[in-house]
Amino acid sequence: SAGCSVAQVLLHVVRPAVVALRRRRGFIHHALDLGGDAPLAEIRLGFVRAITLQEMPVGHELDLLVAAIQAGRRVREVGVIALRKPLLVGEWPDHPSGEVVRLLTAMLHGDREVTLLNCSHRRLVSWHTRALAAALKVNKTLLELHLNKNEASDAGAMAIAEAVRTHPALQVLDLSENGVTDEGALAIADAIIAATAGARAQCPLLALGLRGNRVTDRGAVALARAMRTKGVKIEALRLDRNLVADEGGIAIADAISHGAPLIELRLDGNAKLSDAAVHALSDAVRASKRIQELDLSGTGIRAAGARALGAAAKDSRTLRVLRLATNPPIGASGVGALLGQALLSRHCALQEIDLENAQLPAAELSGLARALASNRTLRVLAASGNRTNRTFGALLAKALEENRQLRDVRLDKCALDSSA
Repeated sequence: SAGCSVAQVLLHVVRPAVVALRRRRGFIHHALDLGGDAPLAEIRLGFVRAITLQEMPVGHELDLLVAAIQAGRRVREVGVIALRKPLLVGEWPDHPSGEVVRLLTAMLHGDREVTLLNCSHRRLVSWHTRALAAALKVNKTLLELHLNKNEASDAGAMAIAEAVRTHPALQVLDLSENGVTDEGALAIADAIIAATAGARAQCPLLALGLRGNRVTDRGAVALARAMRTKGVKIEALRLDRNLVADEGGIAIADAISHGAPLIELRLDGNAKLSDAAVHALSDAVRASKRIQELDLSGTGIRAAGARALGAAAKDSRTLRVLRLATNPPIGASGVGALLGQALLSRHCALQEIDLENAQLPAAELSGLARALASNRTLRVLAASGNRTNRTFGALLAKALEENRQLRDVRLDKCALDSSA
């Protein structure tokens, strides 16, 4: 019509046609940065599945977003990149962290098909977490809850644990770097066991992340007891950078040996973990038909424990990733030679070996390089910070002429000479 601008034509004619086309094709955005009314309209119409917020909306903007999410009922994932500056201090919902919780709890209550919530690194404290836990009790569809790098503490962990007891779908729970101690770990373990006592007779949780907390043997033993419970299906346990020592390590190894379906175990950074636990874990690797990834970097492993792990890797048909980095006492253990033998085994499954900063002698690294010529499984060899010589360089070069599977070789700070 007369006086109608090109922008108006695009807004009133072209855009509805595009929206209709998206509806017919089932088009769904995988990420969306909010700005203006157009994104909110697409949320309301049900075309948006995942939202990435560059900064947290507040006040009326947040009200509009929550209303759009509840109307569209298609948003499954939400993430917040940054909070507004300056940070406000006060009661929820004035505090920016409170605004985050307000949005997420509204999603849990209003949209019962949300499957992932990521509120990592948002300065949430225990009462924020309790608000999320209360909303989680009425939600039936959430699959992943990521709360790492907050300040939930034991109180927040206990609140989340209460929700885990009855939640029918939650598969991934990450409470890493939240100041959780044994009390929080015990509450989570009890909740996992209690979940198996319900009508479902099993706990849906598959991955539990408690990295960088203050869990000791007491908490690790409780989690191991939960993993041995019938109906518990946890496949990934991340207890790296805690305070776990031999008692906790042995308890976890015992759970694996008795059928716990663990696939990934991370205990790196637990400096008090010594050979007593490592021997038990080696036996567990042999006994397990499922374990694929074991990380014991930066622990208290000595030569005998390293040899036991190398022998276990040789016998295992499932172990794909073995990380023993930053364990200088294992340098003269012979683990390099044992892993070289493992790589030559016809049933070898190893895809990644990490021996960085382990002070391995050049002869052991040469054994690994020689094995690479015929191995067809290894993808990553990390050996930075070890001692090499000209023989190793020649063997590795020859192996790389034959090997077409290796993708990543890390040899920085190995003093390779020009001929190598």
